[in-house]
Amino acid sequence: MATAAAVVLLLGACLVGVTGIFALISVGNLRRARLLRRTPPAPIASWRPGRVAVEGRTQAGPSGLQVGPLSAAECAWFRVDATCERSGDSDRDLTWHAEGPRTPGHPTLVDATGRTVPIEPGVFAGATPATETTTLEYTHKRASSPPPWIPEAMSGRLKRGDRVTVRETRLPPGLPVFALAHLENGVLTRRGRTVFTTGGWADVIRETEADLRLMTVTIPLFFLGGIALSGGALAVLLAAA
Repeated sequence: MATAAAVVLLLGACLVGVTGIFALISVGNLRRARLLRRTPPAPIASWRPGRVAVEGRTQAGPSGLQVGPLSAAECAWFRVDATCERSGDSDRDLTWHAEGPRTPGHPTLVDATGRTVPIEPGVFAGATPATETTTLEYTHKRASSPPPWIPEAMSGRLKRGDRVTVRETRLPPGLPVFALAHLENGVLTRRGRTVFTTGGWADVIRETEADLRLMTVTIPLFFLGGIALSGGALAVLLAAA
């Protein structure tokens, strides 16, 4: 009985602790919603340096449309990164990285007026709804030749048993997106709170405020449930002492 009560007490404490994480997420969403409402999209021609917002479509930069080396998919921009995991090397695991090919220059964003602005790739870093990925894996064998999609900086250093993961991240052309970023030297750059996602300005606000409403229900439920579980388990432990 005491063991079960202790487990329930721990569970209740975890539920209370989780509410703190949810509260932090809610604060972030609240700030995001306020920032979005204060920064409606505007034509690129009207921009001045600083925080800007735009609804537009992705397109290739001066280098033209690209073809992803792993996916063979047409894209506005791509980059390739490789990770090698080596086990048993001097009694320790070793993980190292290498950069592969990537698009020279920046992709661009075009608004409804036809004006374009270059996008620094950091703006859409980790933008899962907007970017696409292709991942290939390879385990090196003795006397075998690594496939050509592994970067040269890594392929010449491989040992038997090395596990290589190569990831291609690409930005599709013609994708309708909403971007909130900073304009610096005529380029959209990542500084402070940055948004780059599919859809429009109103869609992003609606999704953010829906998350806020969900948290206003979830936080009290988790907190009160955690307090009830902890209180009941503590009572059982005290009675059994």
